[in-house]
Amino acid sequence: MNYPNRTNKRKKRWNDPWTVEVGHAKKSNPNLDRNDPNKKDIEEYIRSFPSKKTQYNERRRLRYAFDFLYQANGKLYILDYKVEDLDKYKKYIQSLDLTQNSKRRRWNTLFHLIQFINRNYRKKGKNYNTIDYSLVFNDINFTDDGFHRVPIYLNEKQISEILQDALHKSPWYHYILLKLFLSTCRQGGAASLTFNNINFTVGYFDLYEKGSKGQKNRHGKQINRYFHTKEYFDELAAYCKFNGIKDDELIFGITPKQMQFICHRYTEATLHDFRRSIKRLWKENQMDIVDRRTLSSHKQDTDGIYSSLDPIQEPEKCQKLFERYYHKIFKYTSLIKP
Repeated sequence: MNYPNRTNKRKKRWNDPWTVEVGHAKKSNPNLDRNDPNKKDIEEYIRSFPSKKTQYNERRRLRYAFDFLYQANGKLYILDYKVEDLDKYKKYIQSLDLTQNSKRRRWNTLFHLIQFINRNYRKKGKNYNTIDYSLVFNDINFTDDGFHRVPIYLNEKQISEILQDALHKSPWYHYILLKLFLSTCRQGGAASLTFNNINFTVGYFDLYEKGSKGQKNRHGKQINRYFHTKEYFDELAAYCKFNGIKDDELIFGITPKQMQFICHRYTEATLHDFRRSIKRLWKENQMDIVDRRTLSSHKQDTDGIYSSLDPIQEPEKCQKLFERYYHKIFKYTSLIKP
């Protein structure tokens, strides 16, 4: 049997946004030729991404967008298109047989390109036109059409019912897992939580995850510190002792996706909705915005405003602050130890 010569197989081209695949060959795309009015801005936007794979995907999605815009409205500069033209592209995306995430990515790529171009004009001290494109894309939204998932905000009663349901109708493991997210941690970091990263005495745990607060580990990820009640850490210590978890062993040993599956056994809300809900409940109980950002390891994006508490240097004060507001919100039974 003769096998094809794999050594002569052409590598995928990452650096040419102006070609389109036809079978195993490539030809110029007539709608994105060398004289394209948007070519210079697109190339500058693409080069802002460090990954070649990301550059390739952004080029591909922009090619779909400009193919439609050029055919429907003529070959114009991107900032010369009207709101109605962008609305047509939105309706076209909605008609495609794609997943919601794919549709969202196609739309957001065009939005981010327009933001990038407008930002360059503002740096030069001028505006290309009078249209506020951020408002345009807010008006042309996908929430009502199911394009974006609408967050679910849970109140204290709903959260308590979810935890009670997990406690009495499922393994102890589910209760410990779901209650962890009342600390406002992210599920990506929770999946990497180990025994050594928990301080049972003071009442906090450190997670390596995205964010802008805290120190960095050797891989460059942020060390974010989260707090919980002393009652929860007593429950967590009993759980670790019962399961023989120690040293660098993972507390849960499952992926973020598997965590989400467990969450959906009890509610339609996601684990990140727990984070949003707790932060809203803090706000309703008059917690200061800077303290909310500190306890949730959120980016401090307000210039000149800094928290009076440092979670790394003053963990005891942060834990007491967390516990005070926690007991303002929740009142439910303790876990029965095995």
